[in-house]
Amino acid sequence: VNSHSSTETGLSLLSRKENSELNDKEFETHKFILESTPKRFSFEVNGPCNSNCVFCGRPDNYDLFNLKAYRTRFENQLFPYLSKAEEIVLSGYGEFLLLPDAAEILAYFDKSYPFIKKILYTNGTALSPAVCDRIVNSTAQYTINVSLHASNPELHAVLTQTKNFYVILEKLKYLLKARKIITRPMIQLIFVATSLNIEDLPAFIKLAADLGVDRVSCYYAYIYAPVQRYLSCFFKQSFTNRILGEVREVARRLNVKIDLPPRFGEKEYANSSVCRDAWSQVNFNCRG
Repeated sequence: VNSHSSTETGLSLLSRKENSELNDKEFETHKFILESTPKRFSFEVNGPCNSNCVFCGRPDNYDLFNLKAYRTRFENQLFPYLSKAEEIVLSGYGEFLLLPDAAEILAYFDKSYPFIKKILYTNGTALSPAVCDRIVNSTAQYTINVSLHASNPELHAVLTQTKNFYVILEKLKYLLKARKIITRPMIQLIFVATSLNIEDLPAFIKLAADLGVDRVSCYYAYIYAPVQRYLSCFFKQSFTNRILGEVREVARRLNVKIDLPPRFGEKEYANSSVCRDAWSQVNFNCRG
């Protein structure tokens, strides 16, 4: 356990609140030089990958996250800033939960920063009962983002080059059943919209309703290489716009909370605010 964890007292909570308020003020006034520190720290916790998603930008070779190396090299330097954060994001290339010490990594961040919200990204295949129980019993608030992208095993296999659709659903059901309090953890399904699966989005919303997850977040696929360009919904604009309209109605009828990308032709996201990432977020990779 981080030797600093005992300093997570009322005093540090107060400084976190003050830092958050200052960060809001500096964002609102568009300050260039900040006195506040980021509200969100995003850690690139790269792991081995057991999928081969057609829209992925994962390089052939990349560093895996190593907790011992992180603690040796960066722990003391980052603690003054992390202790004032509101959220810690654990994401990166591959599947973080397939790392041999994944449970130890979760325990480290939980015990070192117990009052800070944790946001975890996973493809769902490694959500073992032990991992689910650890998250459910954590004192920290978790958000679990599960990448699924399809409402049926056939399309899921096309997108991910795997045959684990039903495995993921069973693990999701275990996690949902294990919750003692609704939205602890909050469970969100991720849908990367491509020309291959945009038509499936209404059915995906119905699946989310049947499972009882808390939210669906949909965004357009990033194009990392020329060979992926055919995946872009840019080439199916009218059809995509029609589907997004249908999805809003389906979600309203089924009482599913959703985040959707803008329709083509819109100048900005509906009801959106100015992007504040440059003021409030820092991304930290395996090399520091």
